[in-house]
Amino acid sequence: MAGAQKGMKSPTIDEEKKITVPIDTTTEPAKAATDTILRTVADENNCIQLPVRVGQIANDLGLRIRLEDMDWKLEGYLTRDNAGDPIDIVMNRDKPVVRRRFTMAHEIGHYIRKYQDVKDPFNGPHRDKKAAAGFDSDEIWANGFAASLLMPASIVRKYWAEGKSLKEMASIFGVSETAMDIRRANLGLVG
Repeated sequence: MAGAQKGMKSPTIDEEKKITVPIDTTTEPAKAATDTILRTVADENNCIQLPVRVGQIANDLGLRIRLEDMDWKLEGYLTRDNAGDPIDIVMNRDKPVVRRRFTMAHEIGHYIRKYQDVKDPFNGPHRDKKAAAGFDSDEIWANGFAASLLMPASIVRKYWAEGKSLKEMASIFGVSETAMDIRRANLGLVG
């Protein structure tokens, strides 16, 4: 999130270097997240640095980051002011860094699933009662994508098997302990 200041947009994106992640209606969030990592921040041996460089992923996809003051209940959203402009990920600047990292990954998920081929302007936020209640399939997909992007399953399993604590793992992955605990539980890593 370097360079993103209050109300400021990150630099214009080079459309020639913008990366796309092909998916279809059956693509699972974990597969889309893995493909995104491999196309953006993985090295030639398909290795990544931790924590995952989510800001670099956004940049490689042609997204801009904007931090703004917003209602505390809002985390972030995608928007495009004019046709042809880059899409902005707008995030609540008052949220903790680990929360903003998850929000950025979540919004990248929405972008990959619904907006990477959209050229028209659109405005966020689009949170309705169904989304807020946790029943919206798009929100569930984006959360699964974010968890898989920031906490790749194979690496989580490796550190868990090594006996790393929840706190250590949260620090390694750059996420909250709550997000790490949910990811661990969703992967069936109990104890």
